[in-house]
Amino acid sequence: MMKKNKAIVLASLIALVITSLLMLVFWGLGWFGTEPAWVIVLQTLGALVVLIGSGFGSYRLFRRKKINEDEKKLEQWRVDEIKRTFNLVWRKHSKLNANPYSIPWYVQLTEDPSHDQSLLQQMGFELIDPVDELPTDLVAVRFWASDVAIIVTVDLMMNKESSSKSVQILLDLVQKKRARQAFNGVLCSVNLGSLINSTEISASETSQKYRSVLEDLNKQTGLILPVYCAFTDMAQVRDLCELFSPLDETERDQPFGALRDLNESRHYDKEWFDESYEALVKGIASTISTSLKQQLNADYRDSSVSGLFQLSALRYDIEDFLSLTFNQHQFDDVELFFRGYFFVNTGGDSKTLDVVSAMHASELGFESISTVNTTSKTLSLFAKGLFPSCVLKESTLVGVNRKREFTYRTTRLVATVGLVVLFGGFLALIRASYVYQQNLDDQAQAMLAQYKDNLRVNEIQPDDLASPVFSLYELREIDQLYKQDNHPWYVLSWLPSSSIAEYVNSAYYGELTSELLTLMRDYIMKDMFVYNSLDDKVKTLELLNLQQILYNPDRHSSDPLVNYYIDALNEEGSGYANLIERFTLLAQDALSTKAVPPPYDVQLLELVRGTLSSNDVSELLYQHIMQHKDFSRRVDLRNQLNPTFDQVYSFKQDFSGYLIPYAFTRDGFEELSNETGFQLASEAIKAYEGVMGRISGDAEMNRINRQLRERYIKDYISHWTAFTGSVSLTTVDSWGGSEQQLALVTDANFSPLLQFYRVIDENTNLLKTFETTEKETAYR
Repeated sequence: MMKKNKAIVLASLIALVITSLLMLVFWGLGWFGTEPAWVIVLQTLGALVVLIGSGFGSYRLFRRKKINEDEKKLEQWRVDEIKRTFNLVWRKHSKLNANPYSIPWYVQLTEDPSHDQSLLQQMGFELIDPVDELPTDLVAVRFWASDVAIIVTVDLMMNKESSSKSVQILLDLVQKKRARQAFNGVLCSVNLGSLINSTEISASETSQKYRSVLEDLNKQTGLILPVYCAFTDMAQVRDLCELFSPLDETERDQPFGALRDLNESRHYDKEWFDESYEALVKGIASTISTSLKQQLNADYRDSSVSGLFQLSALRYDIEDFLSLTFNQHQFDDVELFFRGYFFVNTGGDSKTLDVVSAMHASELGFESISTVNTTSKTLSLFAKGLFPSCVLKESTLVGVNRKREFTYRTTRLVATVGLVVLFGGFLALIRASYVYQQNLDDQAQAMLAQYKDNLRVNEIQPDDLASPVFSLYELREIDQLYKQDNHPWYVLSWLPSSSIAEYVNSAYYGELTSELLTLMRDYIMKDMFVYNSLDDKVKTLELLNLQQILYNPDRHSSDPLVNYYIDALNEEGSGYANLIERFTLLAQDALSTKAVPPPYDVQLLELVRGTLSSNDVSELLYQHIMQHKDFSRRVDLRNQLNPTFDQVYSFKQDFSGYLIPYAFTRDGFEELSNETGFQLASEAIKAYEGVMGRISGDAEMNRINRQLRERYIKDYISHWTAFTGSVSLTTVDSWGGSEQQLALVTDANFSPLLQFYRVIDENTNLLKTFETTEKETAYR
């Protein structure tokens, strides 16, 4: 990281260079203006923004700390390891997945985690070991789990940076899972030997370590965590453990210390400590005579008496530590909740110190005395019952983070109310939909009863296509009750339904199939029989096509069928508007499905197919093309003749051939002869899809197209032959009239005869066009 003054100078120079270069570029491109005034102001502001932005960015770049890749990897390793162990603890307890607050979490602060392992194990906790070997100062937290609680130990002997980062990672992980109550309490483990041997300065530093971590925990969790102090390794004080040797095993497992009353203040109180410590000493002193009687060994009797004095002498060191750690000062912004203190001993070998002798030496003015360190083997004292009897029972004492609890309760209330409203709305929606459907069903039932009454009075006639229209239309109206577009918004298809709509729809289309389609079939078959008997092949072929469409479940269009029946009703005199409109709707509904009528009179169909040939198909296609709207329109040739044509020539009486179809003009010929012309046969095939299946292969289609072309050319010649044969000279009554006719005919520019032949030549001299078309067709 560059020094501050040097970074400022370099950043300023770079900002000036960048701004100057940009201004030069803009000046060279002609983007600078000197008028109006607001342009100058805007340019100045832009230059200042670039100057300040580039300068600030350069300064931040120079002042940026260099990233140490090794440190970065270690930081990531620390995060990954703590997160992995935390997730392992979370998975270990199945209760936590269902309720993260079902098991209390505690923090243990200690300066000697290796010695406290035995204490936690005696309390019933199991260490969650890391998978990999970790560097010594990498992770300052370790996880201990039991069936009833989880404890996270924080090693205060690690360097401050590693310890604070580990605690911060722990807090981030815990608060993601337990936002309202991160921890239930803190257990401060203080080694008595270290406390006794510490100087005033080191004791103050130790208490400050504990206090800073406690304040940080309370501040970041938003809680006032209850704190329990456990003074460990009693065996380091000479004769102290021997004082309790007469106790039986059950009494040795019970906690030994003082716990404040919940009604008292949360702050540490020296008066309370003095009273509680005096009570402990007096309690032990009252039983010492009994202990002396039970002890046969003289050394143990001496140790019991000495141990009482050692316990009394410990009071001052313990009081100093508690007051330094938990005293609430005027300017403290974080409150500490001191609950009590206890003594524990995990047993085993330990070096002992004589506190009483050291105290007397100090009173006599000696800074220190030469002591002989002795090693003694002691039993476990007051460890097993400490956590379950005192700490765990107060797991609910911590309360919750009020802000997060308020947010949680508000969110839960809003979510609950929202779910109740949604559920109530859903029930109301179902009820409203049910009521509406019931009303529709009642209306449909009434209409159905009316339909049955009308059907009994007006029975369907087997040979009358119009007879079922009104009765079936009544069924359609019932079906349309459920298909109308103006249903209320709350009638939704995905809601549970008790409607009879499905049965109504099934009944309606069933009646269409059994009644209407059957009558439509019979009507076509009857006409087909008649026209086949009359040897009207064109009409028979048309009816056969309609019959095939009727029996085709994948029909492309039903319009030809519907139009045929409408024409038939009109011919029979039943074609008044109301009936035609209703029949059209019914027929479209029936033909829009894949329903087909029952098979009927197969022999008649075989007879009809046997009498029809491909020539009949060609004739039908030709008629279809000639009746196409683009080619059937009439062109008045008189508009192309000279205005004086009537003075020289005249058309025969009752002749209207001068109104010639567009197909028989030069333009029509060219359109029919090019690639889109007789290919209209393909379009005609679509219109007659029912019977065009009989045409198989390109050869058959080419033959039909050739027949169509020959027929067209023949009719073309016939039209123009009739046109030219119907023209004759206009009769005149005088010689003057003849002279006038001759003058008009011989006029080189406006001769009506010349104009007449030009019209004929233009529309009949088509050899080149025809040859070109033939070549293109052959090439294709």
